[in-house]
This record gives sequence, structure tokens and C-alpha cells, in this order.
Amino acid sequence: MQNFVFHNPTKILFGRGTIGSIGPETRELGSTCLLVYGKGSIKKNGVYQQVYESLDQAGIRIVEHHGVRSNPVLSHVREGIDLARKHGVDVVVAAGAARSWTRPRPSPPVPWLSMMCGSSSPGKKASATRCPWPRC
Repeated sequence: MQNFVFHNPTKILFGRGTIGSIGPETRELGSTCLLVYGKGSIKKNGVYQQVYESLDQAGIRIVEHHGVRSNPVLSHVREGIDLARKHGVDVVVAAGAARSWTRPRPSPPVPWLSMMCGSSSPGKKASATRCPWPRC
């Protein structure tokens, strides 16, 4: 097995009055975000508008990826990866129900490796610099 360091900084903003801080928090991490949400209940209850305004006021470019289902499917994850690559996404903002934060558990975890390393299949080298993930 190859040695590697896995650093996974995650920040969850939860509770009353936290939506307004999403923009400034996101700005600290980058300038383009992938806004991930479900089927649209956040548009009906007003959360979407608040999140969008917070991101917009912070100068964040927003790329939307909606339609996350209760049991996410791999094809939807891959669509999100493609969007992130195409638009140079720096940060993923998941808004709404907990299902926005979940992901399918593929074996091996090909989409996550490919998003981080640039390889679309395990065992393939992503670039001249070898990816630290064991299956890249």
C-alpha cells in the first residue's frame, strides 16, 4: 500500500440564522461553488433564495447541481463531477435536507478518486504527479 495523507476539512453550518454566513464562509475557500440540493423543496420554503443571495453577495459564482435523491445514484454524482470540472469549481455547497450531503458508496469509489485525481478509471495515472489515492 502506498503512503498518503488524507486531509478532509469539512464545515457544517446548521441552525437558525446560519444561512447568511454561507457566502462569507464559502468565499474563504474559493470563488466558484457547486450548489448541490435535492428536488426543489428548498425553493418552495425560501432556503434556496437565501443561500443564493448569501453566495451572490459574497461574489461567489454559482454552478447548480440539483436533483439529489434519497438514495443518490452514481450517474448523478458523475454529472456533478463533470459540472465541477467544466466550471472550475473550488467549493461544494450542499443545501437542504441531509440527502444533499450524502453520496452513494460505490466500490471502488471511482467518482471521488476521479474528481480529486483527474482519472476516470482506477489504476490509471491522472497526471505526471502520481495521485496519493491507492487506486488512482
